[in-house]
Amino acid sequence: MIKTILKYFYVHGLALYSRWQLSRAESQLLILMYHRVLPKDDPRARLEEPGMMVTPRTLAMHIDQLRRSGYTIVKLGDWLKAYQSGNPPKGTCVALTFDDGWLDNYQYAFPILRSKQAPFTLFAVSDILGKAAPFWPNQILKLLRSSNAQALLSQPLFTQLNLSEGNASPIDNELLAELISKLKLFPDEHIHQTLAPFQEQLDSAEPDIINQQQMQEMLDSGLMELGCHTASHCRMHSDLSEQQLHKELIESKRSLEQQFAIPIELFCYPNGDITPAAKALASEHYLAAVSTENGSNCSSEPLPLHHLKRIALHDDMSKSAALFHAKLSTRL
Repeated sequence: MIKTILKYFYVHGLALYSRWQLSRAESQLLILMYHRVLPKDDPRARLEEPGMMVTPRTLAMHIDQLRRSGYTIVKLGDWLKAYQSGNPPKGTCVALTFDDGWLDNYQYAFPILRSKQAPFTLFAVSDILGKAAPFWPNQILKLLRSSNAQALLSQPLFTQLNLSEGNASPIDNELLAELISKLKLFPDEHIHQTLAPFQEQLDSAEPDIINQQQMQEMLDSGLMELGCHTASHCRMHSDLSEQQLHKELIESKRSLEQQFAIPIELFCYPNGDITPAAKALASEHYLAAVSTENGSNCSSEPLPLHHLKRIALHDDMSKSAALFHAKLSTRL
């Protein structure tokens, strides 16, 4: 009871502080990071890892709260170009960004964004448009929710993880978050090799990712700005070859530019992993790049244009107005 009361006052105090602080900003950019937008009763919500989803109602509330607070919702590229010209917009501006290009962004987020005329940036993975998602965290969750859970957890890669509750099934969200966090210490290739014996079950005829026609529809609305999120969602680790880096950062950019006949000026590092080599390529070929590092971007200081900070949002931590404003403080 005492913890609940303390949390209530802490969250509401942060929310008030955030509104006061942001109302005084001379020129500041908040970049909000979203992934999935799904109703809780959508079957796909069961196959998503914790911290990766907001409901359509929560997203709509976020947009309403931003505008009621007097913040300006902008396209990320527009704000950055104004900053580079030496004339950044005054006050607090907010850029809405969506990673990966999930089909639910088109089904649930886009109608809300269009009805509220809220501009946004979508970071697409160039080689998977209109296909089933290849992201291993979702594949692992799909297997853990199936009869193959024990077979997966008995694989050598999983047995060495020393999970706090052992190889229990069904696995709860807390244990899942721990599992995904520990697996991220391994190369993507190693994880995909472990999942290879289960590929028949993982193969899906249903697309998980927005296709080219749907992407074009969102571009034609004038609200969406398209950015690159690599060719295959490969994380930028130090063991990537020069050829792999070229494919993920440069060929992916060219592919999107050819498909949609527009310049692609923004990049998003998968999982927020950044190496000096990846950052150097991004700096050479893109106007700017976003990370997953928590924080705001203040134009009164030189901005690290290829390592911009964002604020990650998911339903558990932003489903009320107070929680949302507390998150905007970057202290929650």
